[in-house]
Amino acid sequence: MRIKHRYSIESKKVIAFLDLHQIKYEISEVPGNRICHFDLYEDQDVYELFKKKFPIISKTSSWKYLEYSKEEITSAKWLVLKSSGSKVQYEYTNDAFAPSCQYKRMFTKEPYFRHYEQIGSLSSHRIVRWGARQFFTGPNSGDDMIFCSEKAKELLNGKYQGLEFWPVKKYNKGTCIEDLHQLIFTQNLPLEAISGGKSIRCKGCGKTLLLFKDYRLQFKIKTDYLTDTNCVYTTGEILTEDVRNHETFSLHIVSNAFYQYCEENNMNKGLSYEPIELI
Repeated sequence: MRIKHRYSIESKKVIAFLDLHQIKYEISEVPGNRICHFDLYEDQDVYELFKKKFPIISKTSSWKYLEYSKEEITSAKWLVLKSSGSKVQYEYTNDAFAPSCQYKRMFTKEPYFRHYEQIGSLSSHRIVRWGARQFFTGPNSGDDMIFCSEKAKELLNGKYQGLEFWPVKKYNKGTCIEDLHQLIFTQNLPLEAISGGKSIRCKGCGKTLLLFKDYRLQFKIKTDYLTDTNCVYTTGEILTEDVRNHETFSLHIVSNAFYQYCEENNMNKGLSYEPIELI
């Protein structure tokens, strides 16, 4: 197991640092910005150099992931599924999300919401150019969405219960982008199936949530709720690591059979898996 930090920032100095140390990165163009996406591992010498060179960025601008060996993944019965790319530049539109539980942050007039339910297709300015043997990717943001190619949809559609494929629309045009779909997980696990977190009430709406200090180290699921390996699941928007505001997120759950099927069809590029502890 390795600890990976994923960064998405705009900085010419950081790009120069990555070039100097031959660290791979991706660039995504958004209106008025040029965002650099890259990964660093805590067991790399360059990670320590990066922290010394950019102490504020290293503390505030990364998402931390646990990356497991192939042996750890193949031996796990159930896994958390995530995307590992950032090729989709989606735009927030009001018809795609139903935000709820509004609150305010200090020093800003912009409204914030604790919970978001996706109710419609996302919109993007650009098509995705899939690389060799790449079937999946993620968004150019911290959101844990998963997108796939038409070929991946053909191979997975109808094979697993609880999995749908929504089109991605061209921004401000309404038509769909060819060869691009979003994976939607529709089968929610009940709250009582999930363990490791502390049961709390949302400060705004009173919704029952599970608070984790670090879900990567605490997240557990009761075995009795994961019996159908032909079904994929989601926790729903009930998980939070936000002690102050209780902003929520969800996780996607798949069986080892899902992983093995994607592996056999050379589809796992663009996906990452984290073993789940069963209790």
